[in-house]
Parts: sequence; structure tokens; C-alpha cells
Amino acid sequence: MNLEARSRNSKRNSTACEYCRAARIRCQASEQQGVCERCLALKRECVSRTRPRPRRWERKWGTRDSLSLPKSPGHLGTFRINYTVPVKADLNNNFETLREIHNQALDTLLIEEDLFDDSQNSGLSFGLLSPTSLSSQSQSVSDIWRQPLFDMASAESLLSTFKVMVNYLPFIVLPDNSSISYLAATKPFTLLSILTVVSGLSMVQKHALYDDEFRKALGLKYVSGGERSLELLQGLLIYCTWYPFHLRPKNGQLVHCLRIAADLIHDLRLDEDFLMMRDPLGREVTEDELDKIRAYVAYQYLISTYIVVWRGERDLPTKRPPWASTAINILQHNVQVDGDNTLVALGRLSSFFSDASKAISERDTNTVQNSGMILIGLEQQHQDLQHSMNYLTMGSGATRLQAMFVDIFLDCGSLLAFPVATTSFSSKITCFTPPLSKLYSGTKKIRALLDYVGELEDSSLLSFTINDWTRLIVILTLSFRLSFPLPLCPDFDSACARSELQLDEFLSKMSPSADAAVSNDVLSASRAMLGLAKSKYNRRLDLLGGPPTVAPVSRVFGCPVMDGSLRTYVEQWNRNLTNLSGWSDTGEPHNLPLFHDVWATMTMGWGNTSGKPGDIDEESVYTSPHP
Repeated sequence: MNLEARSRNSKRNSTACEYCRAARIRCQASEQQGVCERCLALKRECVSRTRPRPRRWERKWGTRDSLSLPKSPGHLGTFRINYTVPVKADLNNNFETLREIHNQALDTLLIEEDLFDDSQNSGLSFGLLSPTSLSSQSQSVSDIWRQPLFDMASAESLLSTFKVMVNYLPFIVLPDNSSISYLAATKPFTLLSILTVVSGLSMVQKHALYDDEFRKALGLKYVSGGERSLELLQGLLIYCTWYPFHLRPKNGQLVHCLRIAADLIHDLRLDEDFLMMRDPLGREVTEDELDKIRAYVAYQYLISTYIVVWRGERDLPTKRPPWASTAINILQHNVQVDGDNTLVALGRLSSFFSDASKAISERDTNTVQNSGMILIGLEQQHQDLQHSMNYLTMGSGATRLQAMFVDIFLDCGSLLAFPVATTSFSSKITCFTPPLSKLYSGTKKIRALLDYVGELEDSSLLSFTINDWTRLIVILTLSFRLSFPLPLCPDFDSACARSELQLDEFLSKMSPSADAAVSNDVLSASRAMLGLAKSKYNRRLDLLGGPPTVAPVSRVFGCPVMDGSLRTYVEQWNRNLTNLSGWSDTGEPHNLPLFHDVWATMTMGWGNTSGKPGDIDEESVYTSPHP
């Protein structure tokens, strides 16, 4: 046996997948973890049985246990997500299309004149046809390339998981009896985005079959076909909402998708009063109009926290137009499901954080005294909102977490300044110390939030959106600041605050235990990230009584989860992880090992605003006693 054949046999899987077993062929492992060579070549989901197979007499006579075993993929069936791609009309040869565009442009101008002259037409909406409406022609994706084959049982399980996750941002309404077959026939791109985000939770480096298909579909629909549809926007928002950015901080994929979502909202005219009514609450809106409002409120919710904290105005405008408040009022007036109340509460609460961050950061127009007065006014409005909202709505997981976060940020959020990214604006931001009473009250509120997060189940942590992870990171940063002396506030008793916060206990509880099995899922990676924060906290405690260290100061944020080397974690994870495929910024190297890309790049530049990204001292990011 030659060396090549011996190497091929060594790659054989210990357990054959269902398709290779049915075909009675050898199941060879491929270069992509979790997928055999045959399934990878056929673009098919590789499924292996996780429970023991029934014996012959059990298959013949049947037992109670065998009845509960899942059937093989051949019995459960497979499916393809057959979405359509709009075909742009050939404007050079199709004179009918040119005539149609010309006539519609004239009709639009006449409608605009009538709207100014005749008030009875105030309910009409007008606009040029989108690229998808210029031609009714569409092409099935199966005519372009070979579509992947997905396992029906696996997809049903992922859909059930998503129905629980969506409660943290319920901007899309799925029927209770909705199945994979129903969504594949009615909303194929929405289904593809759902399966993509949920499949990425089970393993950080799971088989990228769904993700590859999602990116191809997005490119064909948005770029090649010029599609501008509500379903495309909803699917893109689903992908952005549950993207694990905290594990890939240097990957620009999330920001790219949010920019596309912003373009879709503008092209669909969702960022303006598309209802064209004098009294927005005068009539009931249709189901299609409600879906548009839900999507727009969800987009405003995402950028009001994630973009405000991490990116700032350099990537997307964060100023809320007046129509945003009107859209929330319309949604509240036309509530159809319980999730609408949650979405209304999230939208209103996010505006408080955005306004508070703006009051703290705008040093050109606001003095420290003016900023403090604005924060006091926002605090009163926040209390009034909590009293006016439904108790059940404010007590749900997503709204309760955000309400607690806003309450904390109004007390001691001025210790931080956003955005974290280095911009011409962020370089001019200076923090200021809140009143001493606010620091102590904020410390107690932080402890209450940490206790709440520590008691959450794993399913709730996996349901965290990009905004929820952002809030947790901000709270951890404030906890670090308050646990050690504040140079700007010498009278603050950091020892008392450290005893109140008990941050070490929270990090120990959330960090992976020593005897925990090594896993590649997102939750395990997130716990490993919190383990880094715990090691940094312990180092800060060791240095507390020693001589002051000379280290570069992070003027804006200073993320506590960054660690200098991560050598022990890299050694632990590299045995099980290989390369991660995905979008990346132009300056990033490709095909790097996962935790080299995730953790090393995070420690090199995440939260660094004192210089160029990556220009940072690894061992002293947060060892400086200054904020």
C-alpha cells in the first residue's frame, strides 16, 4: 500500500454517515470538519446517527425504545430550498421595457402633482417600479447551479429552536403550525436565513452548507438580480440579529449586511411615512404593512445599540428620524401578537440608550453639567415608560435585560464613551465621572443584572442578539472600572464596590469548568471568552497593592475580555478546529485557524481607540489603573 492510499484510509470516519451507509460505500472524512467527501462533493448535509441502532429482532418485532428512535434520512426525506432570482430586463433590445419605464415616470409625476392639489388622494403611495417589478421574469436557482440537499429532520429541529430564539427580537411572525415544507414554498429565503443562524449555534465551525447557500442567494438576489423585497430584508435582518460578532470582532461581515439592510429599507421607502395618512392611528393597517413596520423597528433597534457602541456614524447613520417614533406608535396601536408588545418595548428602550450615549459623547455642544441634566431627564422618562408598559412585557427576557441595562447606563454610563472604533469623532471624546451617589446605586444595579444573567439557561444565552451581547460586554467593562480605584473620583470606595459586585464569582460561574468537555459550539466559545475576563480580573487584583504600572491607556473603552497571549486556550481548541470560511475585510489574512482568527485578532485590536487597529500592547490592555 502506497503512502497516498494509507493516508486516505487514515481519514476514514469512525461512524459512517447515513447516506454512505445506505449506499454501502466507505465514508471518508473530507478537509471540512463534520462532512464526508461524498456529501461535500454532492453538496448534501452530512448526517450521522447519534443513538445506537436497533438490533434485528427489535426491527422485526419492535420495542418501546425503537418506536421513539428517529427514522433514517431516507424515510424522513430531504428537501431543497428553491428560491427564485429576478432576471434584469435587457434594456438595449427590449423597447417595451423602456416604454414601460417612461410611462411610469410620467404617471409618477402626475400623481405627485395630484397629491399637492387634491387632498383626497393623501392615502396613495407612489414611486418608480423597483428592478424586480420592471419585468415579471424570474429564474429558478436550480437553473443556475446545483442546489444543496438538506435533511428534513435536522431542519425541523432547527426551526423549532428558532421559534424560541425569536422571542428576543420578535420582528417576524411565523404561524404556530408552520413547517419546513410550508416555509420552503412561501418564504424560501427567510427559511434559509433561519436555518443558517440556528445551525451556526451548535458548532462554531459547523458545516457551512447553509451559510454558503445564504451568501450565494444574497448575492444573486441583491446584486445580480437587483431584488428589493420585504422577504429579502427580513432574511437579512435575521442573519444580522443572531450573528456571533463577539467571537469574530475583526470580521466586517455583519457591518456589510447591515449596510445592505439600510439600502433595502431606503429603496423600499420604509424610512419614511409610506402609509401616507394624515392620522397614523386613524385606521387599521394591513398585515403586509405591519410586517414592513416590524422590519423597520427591528432595524432601528439593532443600529441604536450595536452601531452606536462599536462603529458609530462612520458606517451607518444612527440618528432616529421622526418616522421611527410614529412607526412604533402605529405598531402599538395595531398589536396582533404578543411579540408586537415586546418589539414596541425594545424599540422605545433602545431610544433611551441612544439618546444617553449621544448626550455623553457630544462634548462640542454639551458641557458636563448639560449632559448631566439630559441624563436626569432621560431617567425620569425611563421610569415613566416602565410604569406605563405591560408588566408581562417588561418582565420578558429581552425587555427586562434591556431595561436593567438602560437604568445602569443612565447612572454611570458616563465612565465610558462611544463609539469604540477609532474615528475623528471618538478621538475627541472625554469621559466624566457621575455623582458619587449614582456610582453606588449603579453598582447595586449591576450586581442585580449579573445575578439575572447568571441564572439564565443555556437556551436563553444562545438566544442573545448582537445587542444583548453588546450590553453584557458594556456591563462587564463598567464592572471592571468600578472594581478598582477611579482616578477621576478619589472619594469612590472601590473596595466596597468590589465586595458588592462580586465579579469574580460571576465570572467563575459563567466560565467553563476544568472538567467540562471540550466543545465547539458558540456557547462554549462565549464561556471561554468570559474565562479570559476572569484571568484578567485576577491579575488586576494581584497588581492592586503593588507599584503602579506604566502602560498605554485606552481613552475610550478597554474591553475586559481581551487577554495577552491565550496560549492555553489556543492549545486546547486547535486540536478540534480547522479553518473557517466566511467573509472578511480586505486587509485580513484568509484561511487562518478559527481561534487564531477569533481570539488573536481580538486581543490585538478590539476596543483599541488610541491608535490604529491592532496597534496595542497585548499584555497591558487593561492592566492600567486608569479608565
